[in-house]
Amino acid sequence: MHILRATLQALATIDKPGTAVHLPIAWTEPEHRLRLHPPQSPPISRYLKRHPWLFPRLLARDVPQD
Repeated sequence: MHILRATLQALATIDKPGTAVHLPIAWTEPEHRLRLHPPQSPPISRYLKRHPWLFPRLLARDVPQD
């Protein structure tokens, strides 16, 4: 709950897009228990691996509605 409260507080203080807020939260898990890589890739990365020519459109935010 602490992380959610800190996030909501940060969102309330941000006044312009692109602002970064570093939350004062310490990680309590030991390093060897961290799961930094998901068990499978996100769908967007799998799609872009198969369709790399669409990556510039993604960066330009020109994504098809379908």
